[in-house]
Amino acid sequence: AGMFANVRIILDRRSKVLAIDKDALINNGGDLYVYTVSSDNAIAKKPVSVGSSDGTYYEVLSGLSEGEKVITEGFNNIQSDDQKAIIIQ
Repeated sequence: AGMFANVRIILDRRSKVLAIDKDALINNGGDLYVYTVSSDNAIAKKPVSVGSSDGTYYEVLSGLSEGEKVITEGFNNIQSDDQKAIIIQ
């Protein structure tokens, strides 16, 4: 009987990059976007470009800035860009 193993080889490790959880990304026909929440809780849909991934996070190449809040679940409840988010802490 043979023995098998799953191997993960990391070819490139980057530090100090802006990264986003894969659950925040929405793929619409090949176009990627996220929903952001502004300081006044307004929701906006923003296109993003991503690069390398570790399987959980994607490097953000463009479309987001450090510190922006993104929505990671409940996308189906968003009906338009003029909605306000209810923040539960």
